[in-house]
Amino acid sequence: MGTRIAALIPAAALLLASAPVEARPDAAAALLEDARAFGLETGIAIPMVVAVSTPPTDGISVEEGLVNYDYAEMVDKMEGMSRTVIGRNKKKRKISTGVTPADRVDRGEIKYIVLHASGGATGKPGSCDGSVSWLLKQKTAAHFMVCRDGRVIRMVKIENIANHVKNGAIDAASVGIETESGHPEKKEPFLADDWNPAKYWRMYASMAWLVRAIAKETNLPRDRAHVITHEESDRGMRDAHTDPGPFFNGAAYTDFDARFPGQAVTPREYLMRLVADDTPPQIWLVSAASDPDVVEIKDTNELGLAHIRVWKLDAAGKPKDLMYEWSAPVAGMPTTIQKAAIAQEPGSYRVVARDLVGNTSAALVRVPEGGAAPTLAAAPVSSPESVLRE
Repeated sequence: MGTRIAALIPAAALLLASAPVEARPDAAAALLEDARAFGLETGIAIPMVVAVSTPPTDGISVEEGLVNYDYAEMVDKMEGMSRTVIGRNKKKRKISTGVTPADRVDRGEIKYIVLHASGGATGKPGSCDGSVSWLLKQKTAAHFMVCRDGRVIRMVKIENIANHVKNGAIDAASVGIETESGHPEKKEPFLADDWNPAKYWRMYASMAWLVRAIAKETNLPRDRAHVITHEESDRGMRDAHTDPGPFFNGAAYTDFDARFPGQAVTPREYLMRLVADDTPPQIWLVSAASDPDVVEIKDTNELGLAHIRVWKLDAAGKPKDLMYEWSAPVAGMPTTIQKAAIAQEPGSYRVVARDLVGNTSAALVRVPEGGAAPTLAAAPVSSPESVLRE
């Protein structure tokens, strides 16, 4: 099978050919990342149809909600998310049990993704890695661990069977994802704070990215019938597990209520909205008589923006100077609208915006000589392919 899934790269790093992420200087990496996003490097482009919504503000001087989005690879380069690159994890299982070699991807045998609580939510540094180390020594196994800080650690290749649920039929046909949640040492092992979106939105984003990547590799529908919980897989069985717990399925959070009033959004609903999101950010140019012109970036699905960059281009149309950079802060749910001022100096500027699951839009802003109003045009977006399993 060909390599079809974009590997996850740390936020400040770029896909520079096949060189290791750690070996690339941040500045050069960032420059080439956006060069690729701007279509200045050859990549695999997957056409997408994007619905254009009503502009959120007055003063739009170009087409309403001008958007360009040419690929659907799950490459999420959020600042500060030092995730393990899938396929390069150095951790190895200490025992051979818990994993059955198979060829499930090529045979089309993966029918479910099962979400778990690892029981590693101690709040202490290294607790997620501790859960991984513990799992690698057990007769049970899971394919991935997603940490609160957004890291994704692969423990078992998805083509192999990992013993992660009691239901043998589901076990043989599923990919297991552990999350840094759950407290088995407590009388009540599930806590509402484990799924607090203001604290752990990076875990949500990484879970969604991973589910999307697996679904793409295995042609699995991205819905609740195929993305299930450990509790659902074990339901009706003796000593059935109940994770990820009641708060994942039904808890209310003030941040969700403020973002989605009247919709009763739960952690599971928010995750599935991220999983299903194929709409990139929209970019507008907003002109004002008394203020500098700005580009306004909006996530119309209200799920959250991750990263924005504005580059000034040189005479050849290549990124030269980074004029503006913004990344979603660690604390608090990521905003859905962000503005960036456009320099008054004549020239061409590239704007690249990404949402929480890597949907990306790019635009070209031209500031003419003589004080004339800037113009906005779509810019190509492309992404090189990389690997989920190797």
